[in-house]
Amino acid sequence: MSISTQPNKLLEPTAAPALGFSAAPISSRRFIRLWLSSYPLGRCTRMPPVTPKQPDCPSDMHPNNWKAFTLVELLVVIAILVALLLPALAKAKARGKAAVCQSNLRQVGLLMAAYVQEHGHYPEAKPNSVWSWLGFGDDWHEHTRFLQCPSIPGGAYRPIFFGSGGAAHQPCLGLAADPTNGPISESVIKAPSDMIGIMDFYHPLLPPLVQGGGPRVELPHSGGIQFLLLDGHVEHATAARFADPQTRRRWNNDNQPHDETW
Repeated sequence: MSISTQPNKLLEPTAAPALGFSAAPISSRRFIRLWLSSYPLGRCTRMPPVTPKQPDCPSDMHPNNWKAFTLVELLVVIAILVALLLPALAKAKARGKAAVCQSNLRQVGLLMAAYVQEHGHYPEAKPNSVWSWLGFGDDWHEHTRFLQCPSIPGGAYRPIFFGSGGAAHQPCLGLAADPTNGPISESVIKAPSDMIGIMDFYHPLLPPLVQGGGPRVELPHSGGIQFLLLDGHVEHATAARFADPQTRRRWNNDNQPHDETW
């Protein structure tokens, strides 16, 4: 049996696969860089940006073709808006003043009711001030504002002291003290829910024998005035309603029209 003297190729060391770098010692950072460069999967590629597709639209409607308002056009738009909003704002302001007027009348009605409960009769008319019974005297303007309608500058509410007959009529048709029978008590009022107790300061709507000086202004509340009836509720009436013969009785404590006074 002969023994081969040829070297065993299986036992010979094989060359290491080339990795793209020498066998000299290298740093770990360079090794990782070279290793990543050998594999395409390790490379980061930047995707191109995706541009969204623009919807099809006419050329004159394209955002790039829009034109800004000129100053004149902007002023015209503002003027139109103001013209549309001003009437609505004026009506809202008028309604607000009417609500304040109603609140003022109710407060005065409560004060009058308290006066009647305490004294047993309605306030008497005084020559110096119609509101002297409240204790304010002539300088009541400096103490309170709820005695004035906000829609009629410079005028206070007016109690119906004399009805439609005026101060000279006997007996007194209103709330003032009668020279013969004395102060007017609650029992004298035939229909408290239908007699005007206090009204807006608007003399043109007063009975002819009661009309006097005062601010001559337009009707303050939508072509009419507001007034308090003796049961405490507030109403609104136009000028035409005050001229109605059926309304004349609401001025007088006996609930009669007394046409002779008109």
